[in-house]
Amino acid sequence: MPIGAIVGGIATVGSAVIGSNAASKAAKTQAAAAKAANDTEYAIYQQQREDFAPWRQAGLQGLTEYANFLGLNGEEKAAAAIDRFRSSPGYEFGLTEGVRAIDRGAAASGLINSGARLRALQQYGADYADTKSGEYLNRLAALSGTGQSATQSTAQAGQNYANAYGINAMNAANARASGYINQANAITGGINNALSLGAYGAGQGWFGGGNALTAYGGGGSLSKYKG
Repeated sequence: MPIGAIVGGIATVGSAVIGSNAASKAAKTQAAAAKAANDTEYAIYQQQREDFAPWRQAGLQGLTEYANFLGLNGEEKAAAAIDRFRSSPGYEFGLTEGVRAIDRGAAASGLINSGARLRALQQYGADYADTKSGEYLNRLAALSGTGQSATQSTAQAGQNYANAYGINAMNAANARASGYINQANAITGGINNALSLGAYGAGQGWFGGGNALTAYGGGGSLSKYKG
């Protein structure tokens, strides 16, 4: 067999092996890149959850206190919520100043011990409590809304992570599938090239004789194999 044929055969096999290995490495590299991207997306999502956590917690507390104040969670919790409302910043100061203003007016009119003063105090207390409770509930509602917004932002961050993860996972799967196909193509191509080289060599008498027929007959005829 000519040296060139041997070299050609080795080159054919070597090319198939190299092509197969290259396809495998490329697929693994793409899969590793997809995993690294997913790891980064996950870290970002976790950081976003951590950043939004205080706002979600504050919103939950605001919503819970709102429900407590309205008596939705039982009388005991309602009473405790009202006590917290009455001790909220500014409540006592405003109430005290209002009472003092009524007393000063009554004293100036000589009505400090009159029924008119008592009625004025009662009316002021009722109006003050009604006004302040409305303001207090509005603040709780705003706090609850802040938590709701933070929850929605967290959910959106989770959706973004899920979308990115799905894309990266699909890219990794496609890379693996492409790698398998390219490996198969490289090996199949190598086999086909080797068969083509073998067929050519047989025709050239590399395996004995001048051609594919004389390889069996030695003299270029198949007559000896007849009857």
